[in-house]
Amino acid sequence: MMKRLACLLPALLLPALAAACAPVPPPEAGPASLQVTATAIPLSTDDPARTRVGALEYRGGVHLDSRDPRFGGLSGLRWDRARLLAVSDAGDWFSFNVRESGGRLTGVADVRITRLSGADGAPLSGKKAGDAEALELVRPCADGNCQPTGALVAFEQDHRLWAYDFAGGLPLGRPRPAALPPAWLSRLPGNGGMEALASGEGVTLVISESLRTSTGAAVALVRLGGGDWQEAAVSVAEGFSPTDAAHLGGREFLMLSRHYSLMHGIAARLDRLSVEVGDDGRPRIAAVPLAVFAPPLSIDNMEGLAVRRESGRQFVYLLSDDNFSGLQRTLLMKFEMVRK
Repeated sequence: MMKRLACLLPALLLPALAAACAPVPPPEAGPASLQVTATAIPLSTDDPARTRVGALEYRGGVHLDSRDPRFGGLSGLRWDRARLLAVSDAGDWFSFNVRESGGRLTGVADVRITRLSGADGAPLSGKKAGDAEALELVRPCADGNCQPTGALVAFEQDHRLWAYDFAGGLPLGRPRPAALPPAWLSRLPGNGGMEALASGEGVTLVISESLRTSTGAAVALVRLGGGDWQEAAVSVAEGFSPTDAAHLGGREFLMLSRHYSLMHGIAARLDRLSVEVGDDGRPRIAAVPLAVFAPPLSIDNMEGLAVRRESGRQFVYLLSDDNFSGLQRTLLMKFEMVRK
């Protein structure tokens, strides 16, 4: 009874609860195309001419929608040349080309979906098995501009990190487990596990949504080169939880986090992370705020983050997870990083 009543609360204010309540679409065989509409959105609903938030310049955004029940629940996000890749709470993999005009995001095209496979080779089925929250592309080059050969996908509830090989640009076939410290995995809350995953130039970063130190910092795993996983603390603003991360260059990353409460509503935040190594050989992570999103800015349950580097410029894509709820939206927004 309590769960039924809880599920009637506004999903916009309780994204995590909405995710637990929302039905998961059943798996369907093979890759398929989806019809998705895109409606332009302003950065600010109160001031449509506004284009700046923190260290970011708005380069367009859209509300994505589809009549296909499989579209939704999008979490992790990555840029792959002319397309974006995402995973969903239902265990689906999405790819879509971006449409732009004059450098501004105007829509998406060629949207494709395929259900990720489990260790037995069968399509993932059910919320616990299919709750994919983050992804990172595996590339054979250091600069990240070559074609990916596979992907790492992080799942929560049944906490695990799986490696998939690409075939035709899609992660097909049986995954291979990627080793993570069992003791760390055992400490992860059921619905607050690995939300952020990023790797680049010899540094891999995994951040838990809900696991905290005694001082309130998020607990992360860091791997330098081929070394062992080590824990590190990531400073998170009060009331915010990490939802994604992306490699920016060198030992620098971006971290997306969100806040929600019945009293204050919903917000999102973008921080720059710098991974350093202390005298004791252990990693240290410093965080610097770049932007905070709150109404009247266009905002929803922001869970996806991707970085695009082009001609010396850095672009950021943000994606929201609608939890398959009619009370939430799938927003895709593009920004350019600029100096304050």
